[in-house]
Amino acid sequence: MTPLVIGISGGIAAGKTAFIQALSAKTGAATTGFGDYVREQASSRSLHVESRDVLQQLGEQLKRDLGDEEFVCRVLARADHSAHVIVDGVRHVEIADVIQRVVAPRRFALLFLDVDDETRRERAESRATDDAARFDQLAAHSTERQVHDGRLRARADLVIDATAPIPTIVADAVAFLRL
Repeated sequence: MTPLVIGISGGIAAGKTAFIQALSAKTGAATTGFGDYVREQASSRSLHVESRDVLQQLGEQLKRDLGDEEFVCRVLARADHSAHVIVDGVRHVEIADVIQRVVAPRRFALLFLDVDDETRRERAESRATDDAARFDQLAAHSTERQVHDGRLRARADLVIDATAPIPTIVADAVAFLRL
């Protein structure tokens, strides 16, 4: 089977990290992500890597300065492509489209983790970060716009109810992806 590239999208506190870890463990997929790449870039510039504000601003700047294709290529270069690859943090339809084009002829699938705002807010509050107190402000940032306005959900190949238990949503994804 040709290795598959799987993009993951969803709002803040949608459960992306837990889902990706479980999906990777189940499938042996390599992982990479826009957030990891942006954190590396922030660190190399001596910026505060724990500040979501800093990371959102830097991510926006990198997307603008590098252009979508180069930004995608740099993120993808971080993964072992001999296996399936999971790409965390797909936040723009145009980025999903670039990933699909760049990885061709491999198949690309975008999975959207769908969770209502109240559940995401509760999850954010359970973390030891300031994300919960600033949840609305962070979710309103331009890097989150397409996640919340329905464009990424509409672009997704599979929309997953991420309020279900992780083993259930991983099994659903594996079945859909035929892995």
